[in-house]
Amino acid sequence: MRNFTVTFHLQLILMKKFLPVFHLCCLQFFASAQNLVPNADFENHIGCPANYDDFYPCVDWEAVANTPDYFHTCSTGPNVWVPLNGAGYQIPLSGNAYAGTVPYVTSGANYREIIQAQLFSELAIGETYHVSFNIVSGFNINMNIATNNMGVRFSTFPFTLNTPPPINNWSHLYTDLVIFDTLNWVNLEGTIVADSNYKYVLIGNFFDDDHTTLVQVGQYYTRAYYYIDDVCVAPSEDQCSWRVNTVTLESTHAWKIFPNPCNDLLHVTGGAGKAGFANVSNVLGEQLLYKEWSAGENHFTFNTLNLPEGTYMMLIEEGDKVVTKPFIIQH
Repeated sequence: MRNFTVTFHLQLILMKKFLPVFHLCCLQFFASAQNLVPNADFENHIGCPANYDDFYPCVDWEAVANTPDYFHTCSTGPNVWVPLNGAGYQIPLSGNAYAGTVPYVTSGANYREIIQAQLFSELAIGETYHVSFNIVSGFNINMNIATNNMGVRFSTFPFTLNTPPPINNWSHLYTDLVIFDTLNWVNLEGTIVADSNYKYVLIGNFFDDDHTTLVQVGQYYTRAYYYIDDVCVAPSEDQCSWRVNTVTLESTHAWKIFPNPCNDLLHVTGGAGKAGFANVSNVLGEQLLYKEWSAGENHFTFNTLNLPEGTYMMLIEEGDKVVTKPFIIQH
């Protein structure tokens, strides 16, 4: 009892002088035990965004590739207000704010907008982490393309606008599905086993134009745009509270086919380096093309020039895993 009393009075004395520091440390400890992403819902800000490209008011996040946007209800600029803004109309998944990025434009090769945050604590090597974030497509006369490949990359060091992350067809987790929804938030989630003490999390499209699937959803064909809200990296999915329409993220080892739609050649890449086979069937289930490969191969092509236009299904079997990939042929 005496020890408790002494400690208690000592804490009172220290708190008068060190309360802000103590409070910050407690917040960091709590966050590290839960969601490791600071300002995960983009609510904290040091000012109100005034226009496009005005990302700096968003606390703990930064632009590391081109000019992502920050949207908040406090904005007096019509382009970055919430819910109606220059990218469309969208209510936040939570709170009063969200981020926005361009994963593809027709006018600039491999143009990408990417955001980054430093985690509360680095990932532990060998530990499994649940990763999730939420996106919804913007839509207006200039933003009318839907894409796949929105994903997450981790890094042990920070990127900057002067040294942006490479667009090299590699991401820890990404969605191979084209996200069309302009109304409902879509939760993208997956797990990773940390192979390094990662300190930073980045969100965007890390695949180049040739490896990104595009679907035109408007009259014009200019750019894709996605709002982003409620990001989570945690030891357990139970510690990520935002669960809406859920899509499971794939790792870079997942099989990818491109381009889609294709004309004369369909490229297939990815896998875990095991022996396997793939076949292509039409909508009637008739097998039209077949390919086998040996262990260590991770890229091959199908010649589709002589196949009629339409929708096809590719079945890929590698080891004990089987995946199917739909694609379209357009000549």
